[in-house]
Amino acid sequence: MNRVKLIDIAHSRAGDKRNILNLSLIPYNEGDYEWLADEVTPLKR
Repeated sequence: MNRVKLIDIAHSRAGDKRNILNLSLIPYNEGDYEWLADEVTPLKR
């Protein structure tokens, strides 16, 4: 498995309100969207 730094394939935006965090990952190349959607998932506790 190859390791990739997120900064190399996407930029991000973040914001929070009280106990809710919003994080957006925007890929530089459209072809990387599916990979991001599969690999970066929310962790629910």
